[in-house]
Amino acid sequence: MRRGELTRAAKEYGRAEEAIDTLNRQHYSAVDESSRAERELSRALRSGVPTVRAEDEFADGNKALDGGDYEEARMHYLEARIALATN
Repeated sequence: MRRGELTRAAKEYGRAEEAIDTLNRQHYSAVDESSRAERELSRALRSGVPTVRAEDEFADGNKALDGGDYEEARMHYLEARIALATN
């Protein structure tokens, strides 16, 4: 019985470790995308390109990032960059 408990605990630990690794990768990706979007937004502001939609998406990305929804944040940052590219 003890061996079964240890095996189950090891499996659960592995799943938790895998989940943490996934969250860490998602966080890194969102922060990287945020940096890209911020640079492009700054460039657009300096050059006078309309940025309202991009700024809104960037703000939504920041809210999602602060809330721990890294994939949602990354998508908002991508939308901000797309909005800038289509102006």
